[in-house]
Amino acid sequence: MSSLIVARRGRSARLGAMLWMLLVTLLLGACAPEGPASPPPSEVGAGDDCSIIAAGFAVQAREALDRYQEIDAEAALADGEELRAAIGRLEALRAEFLALEPAECALPVKVSITRYMDHAIDLHNAVWAADCPLCIDDIRLQATAARERAALDLQTLEGAP
Repeated sequence: MSSLIVARRGRSARLGAMLWMLLVTLLLGACAPEGPASPPPSEVGAGDDCSIIAAGFAVQAREALDRYQEIDAEAALADGEELRAAIGRLEALRAEFLALEPAECALPVKVSITRYMDHAIDLHNAVWAADCPLCIDDIRLQATAARERAALDLQTLEGAP
């Protein structure tokens, strides 16, 4: 009987240690600074050829971003299976966007839009999984900032000569 109690205590101690390691990992990941900000497109796009090719990418990126924001708004209002389906549509649109190959001068815009897409998907996955409210709020702030940066970068690219 005492060996059963010792085995249960050992299992509880291992489970407790694993939970603490998971908690520390999550906290460190949440507090880690985001990667370096991408340079503004105005600093990158110097050549006329690049600007012409980037203009075509800007049109495709605007269409993808608009569609993505529509689905993102729908997902924000959805729950349950509707939310899961919206997340699937967001992931499919992100994969479609990632397949686009812009000119070198438009790469920062692609990175910026992709970062927004990633944060939005993370947010909806956190809501769907009923993560902690603080985590969801943190992801929501990151997604909002990334969306604003993506829109600004795309406007800059669209306004480039």
